[in-house]
Amino acid sequence: MTENQTENITKPDNKKDNQTNNRTINSNRAKNRPERHNPHLPDKKVDTIRRQSIIWRVLPIVVVAVLMLLVINDYATRQRRLTIERAEYAADQIAENVASEIAATIGYAASSIRAVSTSIATGMTSEELTDPHAVIDPLLAATPFEAIEYIRADGMNMMTVGEPFDASDRVYYKEGIKGHTGIWNNHHPKYSKETLVNFYTPLIYEGKIVGVITGYISANAQLVAFLENDFFGEPVVGLLYDGDDMVICSTVAETFVKDLTLDKAFAGKGFTKEQLDDLLTKLKSGPCETAVFEASTGEGRLSISSIKGTDWHVAIIIRPPSFQVVAYESSQNATRMIVLITLILVISFASVSCASAGSGKPSGCAMRRWRKKTGGSMRPITGLLK
Repeated sequence: MTENQTENITKPDNKKDNQTNNRTINSNRAKNRPERHNPHLPDKKVDTIRRQSIIWRVLPIVVVAVLMLLVINDYATRQRRLTIERAEYAADQIAENVASEIAATIGYAASSIRAVSTSIATGMTSEELTDPHAVIDPLLAATPFEAIEYIRADGMNMMTVGEPFDASDRVYYKEGIKGHTGIWNNHHPKYSKETLVNFYTPLIYEGKIVGVITGYISANAQLVAFLENDFFGEPVVGLLYDGDDMVICSTVAETFVKDLTLDKAFAGKGFTKEQLDDLLTKLKSGPCETAVFEASTGEGRLSISSIKGTDWHVAIIIRPPSFQVVAYESSQNATRMIVLITLILVISFASVSCASAGSGKPSGCAMRRWRKKTGGSMRPITGLLK
């Protein structure tokens, strides 16, 4: 080995040291130099991509929320309609049940008065009862009547609360002496302070009509109880009236009013003149399925049923406040539950969406659109958005 070769081996590599020093200086200069934006990625483009990324994350949430609101609205409408139909059906059922119960009571009373007349006639020895109390009083306990009266052929009522009086002008005598059996409502009784329902039939002795037997019941004492009903926990107005539009009894009568007509019964009950006329027209038109009527407090419901064998009608009136409680609050409870479930679903969806976007990277759609415009890589964008 020569002297020059030995010197080259031991001589330090100054070229490599210079390269290392240059790299260190350039690195320090880069650190001290202000950061410059990528000239290929303007700030406006970055902001646009950020906005698009946010929009595409929020848009599904908005769409889901709108769809759920539409579903809730449709459900609430259907639920309200179904609840109203059920409520109206229930009102019809109440009216029909009340009419059936009253018809059964009337039928029993009518058969009872015929049985009493037959029993009296069987024990008669002449055309006139000399001691009607002794004959009739023992029969009273087996009947639904509060009292039974005997009217002679000349029209004198011999068994009454007061003194005997001429009953020849009373309907029960005029019809009974002709051989008819029927019912007459005494809206203007001489002694009683409530409407009396008289059941009458002829008294026949040896094939001849020799008088009239009539028994009566108090409408308030025996019939008004059938009208007292609840409509899903809400009290209803029950009304019993005859073919002459005279009120027999009702659940709203505070005091007895003789010769009470439908017009008087609803006067001052929260109706305008037009509303009252509409309600009275519906009441006077006879039996009907549930009808809508207007009052100052809103819409109510009315159901009317006829009583078999009579010209009587039963009206079940659902006051507007009661109907609204049943028809609307029950459906609102179901709607509230659906809304609550919807909110939980939307919030859960939003939480999952935000968690998946926590890296701050633009959405796949935004990335594809940027590549299409620039034909470049998305790495600089991803670095700036981190």
